[in-house]
Amino acid sequence: MFKIKNFFFLKMIFFLSFLSCNKVENNFQKDIINREKIVKIIVDIHIADAAISVNSVYKRKKIEEIKSYYNSIFEKHNITKKKFETSIAYYTENTDIYEKICEEVIIVLTKMEKKI
Repeated sequence: MFKIKNFFFLKMIFFLSFLSCNKVENNFQKDIINREKIVKIIVDIHIADAAISVNSVYKRKKIEEIKSYYNSIFEKHNITKKKFETSIAYYTENTDIYEKICEEVIIVLTKMEKKI
């Protein structure tokens, strides 16, 4: 009887730990911006960076003005700076995925450039 209780107890611990790990993974994935959206955000950031660099030739930009470019991008995509940073950290740790994201960004920017 004692062995059956121990076996049942161990099974329950294993099952509960499995569920809790699954919840952590699901919560973590909720904090990561999906690939399609992160490509759009990075494209917008590259465009903002280009605008900042062009404008800085004519006048010095204040840090607050530069931050406003990025904040407007975060607002446009309905994300926070923290969520963006968390997502970028995740993708840079997963280099295969991040490389594909960078390739997609280049394709989008190249298509935009051809339209100009």
